[in-house]
Amino acid sequence: MSPQTTSTSSTRPSDDDTGQSDFDTLWNEALWDYKKETGKELLKHPFAKELLSRPTADEVIQYIANQNETFEGFRASGRKILDVVKPIVHVVQLFIDVGAEGASQVTPGGKAIFVAIGALLQAAEGITALYNAIESLLRKVNASLARIRVYLEPSSPPNPALFDVLRLTLVQVFVVLGIVTKYCDKAGVHMRT
Repeated sequence: MSPQTTSTSSTRPSDDDTGQSDFDTLWNEALWDYKKETGKELLKHPFAKELLSRPTADEVIQYIANQNETFEGFRASGRKILDVVKPIVHVVQLFIDVGAEGASQVTPGGKAIFVAIGALLQAAEGITALYNAIESLLRKVNASLARIRVYLEPSSPPNPALFDVLRLTLVQVFVVLGIVTKYCDKAGVHMRT
């Protein structure tokens, strides 16, 4: 009598699948927190789908620049902000490219940060004081994310525990962008009236 073999690989998730599932859950929670903070579903912004489809950091930056070029205040202050946004976008893209995020079809992962930056700039539309505050904040974010670049550029990727820390760092950046967007929305209403 020959033993029957059954494959459990199709029914039991691998460690990679479990890790990706945990990461998807983490980003879904971050997106939910963003909605609670701002009252808006980030991925339903008119530009979200287009921005998420950009495959390179340079294309993301160009798209953000093109979208914001129509804002009168952006022409004056926005260029300085773009100079600060570029390294942030490059670090997030490097994080994605290194493989810290699996190819999730469910959540945008770190790319949600790109949409959050676009939403933040839109919330500050035409208010120079807000652009200046955003530039200052993004400089601090940039300094923190510059440390992440050090771990992502070696020839071998960082160990899984460090990846988890880096993932959580990006999620926190995302949450901060949501809080600042909420503030800009409220401040913008008062400053425009």
